[in-house]
Amino acid sequence: MRHALLFAAATVALAGPASAHWQYTRWGMSPEEVQAANPALRAGEDRHHSFAGSLVRLSGTYREGGRDFVVRFGFNGENRLNTVYVQPAVPRDCRRMVAAVEARLGRGTPRSQIRNILDIRVWQDSAAGNQLQLIAIGNMRAPQSCTIRYHPPEGPGEPDPPAGKPGSDI
Repeated sequence: MRHALLFAAATVALAGPASAHWQYTRWGMSPEEVQAANPALRAGEDRHHSFAGSLVRLSGTYREGGRDFVVRFGFNGENRLNTVYVQPAVPRDCRRMVAAVEARLGRGTPRSQIRNILDIRVWQDSAAGNQLQLIAIGNMRAPQSCTIRYHPPEGPGEPDPPAGKPGSDI
């Protein structure tokens, strides 16, 4: 039980306001800027894990609350960060990750569900400047895999406005 509570607290940090955008990244960063923020990331295109409008160019691992996650960083056609994919390294941690996000942001809006095969849900996290999308394969009690996809609220195809423009931090 203690491990479950630690994991839940750590996973909430993955989606929390302190992670505006995602942890050490900001929407619109170049691959070089993201890699400078975490030199352990591996460079290389990964079309298998990419979605339309977001090509994965960097990947690595992230450790939080004693659990390992695979992270992939997707970039738009202008080579700017527009998506971060977070996936538990161990599939049995999917349910805990989803429960932690639900504890912070609610159940989410279902986008697609095929009983015991696929579950896609979306959350708007205005405080953190993110939209989260869950893609879970298999029964949600024990999914075969799951990924939470972070991107700007306006969608993965559009990075934040430049500094000094409405919507920026300055």
